[in-house]
Amino acid sequence: MELQHLIGDLSALYPGRKSFISDLVNLFTTTPPPFLHIYDPTTTSYTSKFLTAAFSALNEASYGTPILLAQVSAFECLTPRLLFDRVLNELAHWEPDWENGASNWAVTLGERYNDGLDSFMHGLHELVPQMMEKYEWKEQPNILLAFDDAERLRETLPNLLTPLARLSDLVRRSVGVLVNFSLINSGRPTFRLQPYSFHLSHGRKYVQL
Repeated sequence: MELQHLIGDLSALYPGRKSFISDLVNLFTTTPPPFLHIYDPTTTSYTSKFLTAAFSALNEASYGTPILLAQVSAFECLTPRLLFDRVLNELAHWEPDWENGASNWAVTLGERYNDGLDSFMHGLHELVPQMMEKYEWKEQPNILLAFDDAERLRETLPNLLTPLARLSDLVRRSVGVLVNFSLINSGRPTFRLQPYSFHLSHGRKYVQL
């Protein structure tokens, strides 16, 4: 599927957002930024649904580099361990249930990747080759972590915002972190926090900070 057709299909599903959709899709099929601040003051949940549809469509169309997406609500991440487990489970397409003892993905490997930021990053390194083998990808995927209602992270896990914004540098992989906010200044990164960040607003062009 051609990129413009994909943008057109998504625009038909989410009317009134063609410019926003075009900016986002073009951005993530060229050089994904390591940190993207998305601002939508009125329809944050609608934007969340669009992000899921957009990245699923990109993978299904096999357009460009494969994408591993973890989309997590910040309301579910009350502690660092919960955040790390939720992200890794989503990236691994793993859903804890009674049949697997409600275990996280890492437990199936006999590991724990939720003890801290270092172990979480180690988990990311272990996960990528497994997913490449599972889906027979020939190249390493782009990893995308999308946090909905992300202003909540500023309240519950403020010490994680800086390392999350620089995660691509820390793990030395193509990792993009998207934070979906309904408040304009909540968690917006400073230059010192992430010099390669972008701000994207519904109805506006993205600008490099």
